[in-house]
Amino acid sequence: MAKAKRRPASRSSRRRAREPSILEHLAPWADEAAGIGLLVLAILGALGIWFDSAGPFGAALAWAAAGAVGDAAMAAPVLGLYWGAVLLRDAAEGQRVRMAIGFGLALAGILGIVSTAQGNPSPAAGWHGLHEAGGLLGAVLAWPLSRVLSAYGAAVVCAGLAALGLLIFTGTPFSVLVERVREARTAVAERRAELAARRAAEASAPEP
Repeated sequence: MAKAKRRPASRSSRRRAREPSILEHLAPWADEAAGIGLLVLAILGALGIWFDSAGPFGAALAWAAAGAVGDAAMAAPVLGLYWGAVLLRDAAEGQRVRMAIGFGLALAGILGIVSTAQGNPSPAAGWHGLHEAGGLLGAVLAWPLSRVLSAYGAAVVCAGLAALGLLIFTGTPFSVLVERVREARTAVAERRAELAARRAAEASAPEP
């Protein structure tokens, strides 16, 4: 009886049989690696931006940060430390994505406001024209808006974008924020009424 011909292994079976790559082995530690990397970069940024003591790399990092976000570069090391801690802590993936989106929107809005307040430079103004304002990111948002809406209109849009970003970052719906403001106003009014009643009682009390 003729032997059955042996079929070559299919491409899918060969793919299943191959060993996992190095990246696949290291995938469970991707967040830890990114978090530690951000912490290291933030510390180097602090040395370069705040103390001018990180050598040529720190000077280049400070120059790039100032060109990208302008005056906000002074806060860049703190933000790097924060995001490094977020990646290292055991937070849900969806929560980190929401926080990143909210942070990005809030940062863009704040940089846009700073850019309009500091002369509203064009994105093509170069490093010397951007580093004392909102940087390239602020100019990319604020300058086109100011051409359409005026500088004041651009500031209003940027403020709304910053507020939306903060709500997304904190995971707070607008209705909840309104309710908290209402509760705070009620508490302040009740406190003022208590103080007024106490003062009235002290004023009407007979002197010994």
